[in-house]
Amino acid sequence: MFNKSKPEITGNYTYNTVIGEGITIESTKITGSGSIQIDGSLIGEVDINGNLIIGETGHVKGDIRIKHVIIAGKMNGNVYCREGIHLTSTADLNGNIETDTLVIDEGARFTGTSFMNTNSKGIWEPNFKDDEESDIISDEEPKPISDGERSLLQRIRSETY
Repeated sequence: MFNKSKPEITGNYTYNTVIGEGITIESTKITGSGSIQIDGSLIGEVDINGNLIIGETGHVKGDIRIKHVIIAGKMNGNVYCREGIHLTSTADLNGNIETDTLVIDEGARFTGTSFMNTNSKGIWEPNFKDDEESDIISDEEPKPISDGERSLLQRIRSETY
């Protein structure tokens, strides 16, 4: 019924740096314009104008600011991404996300909040608020859904189940 095969991490990316399995790098911040593949461990921030793959054996602890990221391993930190985030079925992300595009495969674990940008200008400033300032709970009455929205939901449910 479900495809449980391992995800293939593909893309037409050239990686300037590969942090191999069994290697741990601790730094305060990695910056640049290249792309990185992490199959080992990285403790610190990443702020690059490029692509990032966190492989199945990879682990990142720290915030990342990136153009595009595929996460197949473990990530503890916030992700600010200009073009898109893909969490494969083996991903385990504990942190908040801010991006234009988000893909979460079945089986991926994500604990946090996602914020979808409406502009794709790549502004790195986070939109996250401290817990005390959260406005998720509102006094406003929920808006009723339209007949068209109700029909679409019913069609999706019937195709899904």
